[in-house]
Amino acid sequence: YTGMELVTVVAEAIRMVNLENGPDHFEYPMTAFSFGNIGIVTIPGEAFAEIGLQLKATPGWDTVLVFGETDGCGGYYPTTDAYEEGGYEARSSRFAPGVGDLLLESGRELLRQVESPVDRKESDHK
Repeated sequence: YTGMELVTVVAEAIRMVNLENGPDHFEYPMTAFSFGNIGIVTIPGEAFAEIGLQLKATPGWDTVLVFGETDGCGGYYPTTDAYEEGGYEARSSRFAPGVGDLLLESGRELLRQVESPVDRKESDHK
C-alpha cells in the first residue's frame, strides 16, 4: 500500500481496535434552536451530506440549517451505506454502522423540542 491507500488501511485498523476495545458509547453535544421559521441543528463532527439533507427535510420547517464541527469534533459520521461501500471516511470513523441514523433521529428530536413556527401556528388555532 502507498499514499492514501496506506492511510486508509491504517485508519481502518485503528478503528477496528478502538471499536473492539473502546467504550460502548460516546457523548457529544448536539444543539437545535430556531430564529423564526429557520431551524438550526449543530453537529460535533462531519456528518455525511445525506444526513444533512435528511435533516433539512424535517417536516414543519421552512428552512433547516445544519452546522458541522460545532461543540467539538467526533470525526466522521457516515451513513450505513457508506460503511458497506468503504472509503476513507467510513473506514476511519470511530463509530459503528448506524451512527448516521442515530444522528438523524437525534437532530429531528431536537428540532421537535424547539417546536417549529408552523406547529406553533397550528396549535394556536386549536
